[in-house]
Amino acid sequence: TGHGVDEIAELFFKGGNLLHAENREVSGLEVFYRVLDAGTGYFKFNTGEEPQEVTVDKPIHILLLESQRRQDELNHLNQMLPKDESVLYIVPNLLKVPPLDTYEWRVISMINGRRTLKRICEKIGDEVEVKKKIVTFFNKGVINTFSSDEAGWKKLTPKLMRSEELKSDRPYPPLLRTNLLLKSIDGHTTLHLLMERLSIKEAELVEDIKLLHETQWITFAPHEEKTFTRLKNEL
Repeated sequence: TGHGVDEIAELFFKGGNLLHAENREVSGLEVFYRVLDAGTGYFKFNTGEEPQEVTVDKPIHILLLESQRRQDELNHLNQMLPKDESVLYIVPNLLKVPPLDTYEWRVISMINGRRTLKRICEKIGDEVEVKKKIVTFFNKGVINTFSSDEAGWKKLTPKLMRSEELKSDRPYPPLLRTNLLLKSIDGHTTLHLLMERLSIKEAELVEDIKLLHETQWITFAPHEEKTFTRLKNEL
């Protein structure tokens, strides 16, 4: 089990091969590559555990060589794309929608004017292929981008829910990171500022805020509560 800056991942090895890799959202090679890309983290090793499925089954030395080729390809794609933290949206009133294959429909369905390029890659789980499609969409004039700071959900300001407002007992947050975020919520600081102040990645912030909201630790002002309820399934 590897704990990186963005996620918790499980990798299964046997006889010099990587059999399977998974995190909370996706499984397969992409998870292995994310662990390599993390840069920091810590690992816990368990012996005798078998994966419930085999999604990779390739020698480690081959995967390391492949990871270098993949990184070269990503570097090339990133030169043609906005920053990973940029929010993408579909251009309104398109005169002509180009024909899309099944995978392209899957990618474009994730583009909603609120998700960043990075978040779209994380949710689908294949950064290279997703970015290839995104480049195609840009070239065809189907999508555009604006700074992630303009994303409306980051302007929301969470506040602590008072105990008298509770409808039932609430569980304590399971992660230290989530508890640190909870202690930093003062009813005046926006989600964007909380993310910067605590150096939390966007995917972590989204996960933690959803959890704290669902477990009745936080709420929002009435007009923001409606906005958050509408947006949370899209983040």
